Amino acid sequence: MNLSTVLKPGMRGVFYGRHSTNKQEMDMQQVSVYEMVRKYGCTIEKEYLDAGVSAKKNKVTQRKQLMELLADAEQRRFEFIAVYNNDRLARHPLEHQYIRETIRIYGIPIVISSTETLYDEKGDIIAQLAQDGISKYEVDQISKRTRAGLIVRAKKGYWTGGNPPYGYRYLKNEYRFTPYQEEAEFIRRIFDMYKKNEGFASIANSLSLENSDDKWTKEKVRSIITNPFYAGYMSWGKRTGPGKGTFADRETWIIVHSEYIESIVSKEEWELCWKLYCERRERKVPPKQYKTSYLFANIAICKECNVKLKPKDQTSSGNNGKKYGKRIYFCPTCRLKIEADSFHEYAIDKILNDIRINASYIFSHIQKSFQIDIQRMKDEVSKLEQELGEYNIQLNRIKAELIERMRSNPDDKSKKMINLITMYRSDINKRIETIEKQIKTKTKRIQSIEQVDLKPESWGFIIQDILKPRDEINQTTLRRMLTHLVEYISIDKKHNIEFKTRYDLDRRKVDTTQLELLF
Repeated sequence: MNLSTVLKPGMRGVFYGRHSTNKQEMDMQQVSVYEMVRKYGCTIEKEYLDAGVSAKKNKVTQRKQLMELLADAEQRRFEFIAVYNNDRLARHPLEHQYIRETIRIYGIPIVISSTETLYDEKGDIIAQLAQDGISKYEVDQISKRTRAGLIVRAKKGYWTGGNPPYGYRYLKNEYRFTPYQEEAEFIRRIFDMYKKNEGFASIANSLSLENSDDKWTKEKVRSIITNPFYAGYMSWGKRTGPGKGTFADRETWIIVHSEYIESIVSKEEWELCWKLYCERRERKVPPKQYKTSYLFANIAICKECNVKLKPKDQTSSGNNGKKYGKRIYFCPTCRLKIEADSFHEYAIDKILNDIRINASYIFSHIQKSFQIDIQRMKDEVSKLEQELGEYNIQLNRIKAELIERMRSNPDDKSKKMINLITMYRSDINKRIETIEKQIKTKTKRIQSIEQVDLKPESWGFIIQDILKPRDEINQTTLRRMLTHLVEYISIDKKHNIEFKTRYDLDRRKVDTTQLELLF
C-alpha cells in the first residue's frame, strides 16, 4: 500500500524508538523517521523513547514508554505512529500480534520509515508472520554471536563490559582496572572479616557504622566475596536460572587471570572465602557454629559417659536488676555440671599455650593429613572410574542385545526377555549415574583441598590469632580456633581435664587442683 493514502499532509503523529546498546542507533532511527514525515507533509508531536532496553529481555508490558504510547493511543491523542523498523516494537511474533490487535482497535496506523510501509498491512498475514519470524531469528542470531564473542573475550582475560565492580575504576587509555585505595581498604577488611566467620549482614552493619558515605547491605558484601575479580580474575557464566540469581556449578565457569586487573586480595584468599561461602550455603557449617558464647560447645565431653556436654543458661534477673544463677555445661546422662565462665577462663589459656608451643608440629601435621586425604580420595576415584568403565561395557552389550532381539520378530517369550533386559539396562544406568556423582564429588573435594586447604594463606590467619594475647582474641575468632584445632576436652567427676588437638596423638592434662569447676 502506498503511504500517501495513509499519511495526509498536516497529520499529527508520534515517534517510538528503542535501542538496547548504542545511543547512535536511536539517532539513526530519529533521522529516518523525521525524513519520512517531512516527505509526506506531517509532523511529530511527541517522542516515546525506550533507551537501553532489550526487546528480548523485556516483555512489551515491561517497556514503560511503549506502554505509555499504547495508553495515549487509546485516548486518540495522535493520528499515526512512526517507527524505524518493526523490530523496534517487538522481537517475538506473539508480541507483534498483540501490538497489531491493540492498534487495530484504536484505528491508528503504524508506519515503518525504513521501508515506507504499513506495520499492519491488511490481508497480508503470511508476509507479516514471515517478517515477525525473521525479526525473532535475527535477535536470536545476534544473541548467539554476542554470547560467543563475550566468551572469547572472557577466555582471553578481557573485560566483557558493564560497570567496574565496587572499588575499581577503568582506565580506558590503558585498558586496565585500578582500585581506589580507600575503597580497596574496605574490600580487604570485608575478606578478613568473612574469613573470621562474620556473616554478610554483620559485615554490612559494621561497615555502615564506620562509613556512612557508602550504603552497605548484605547483598553488596556477598557480591564482593563471590567475585574473583578482586583476586585479578575475569569470569564468565557464574550465574544461571531466571534473573541469573543462582550460581552455576563452578566447573562451568570461565575464570581466567587477567593482566589488566590490579588485584586487591590473593587468589588463595578468594578461594578460601568462596569455599566458606559454599559450605554455609550448603549448610555444611551450621550458621551459629561460631556465633556462640559457649566456646566448648560440641567439644567438651563427660569422660565417665563419653557424652557431649550441653550448654545451658541458668541466669535470671531479680526485680532489683541483680543477676542470679550461672551459665553451665552439663552431662545429660550423669548430670555432671560445670560453671561455664570459670571453665573457659582457666582451660582456654592452658590450651592456647600448648598449641603455641606445638604450633609448628600441628600445622605440618595438618598438611600431611590433607595430603593423605588427597591420595586416599584419588585412589577411591581411580577405583570408581574402573567400576564405571566396566558398567559402560555391560551397558553397550545390553544395548546390542536389545537391538538384536528387537530386529527379529519376537514371540511372547522373547518379549518378556526384552522387558527383563530393559529393566536391567535401567538399573545399570542408575548405577552409572550414582558412580559419576561420587567421582564428581570426590574430584571437587580434591580440588578444594589442593586450591585452598593446603595453601599457607588458609591457615595463616589462624596462626596470627593464636599468637595474639588472650584478651585481644574475640569470642568468634577464639571459637573458630578451638573448633579447628581441638578434637575434644574431657572432664571427669574429680575435676580432671584432658584435651587432645586434632593433629596430635597425645592427650594433654590440665592441672585443676586449684579450680572449683564442679558444683
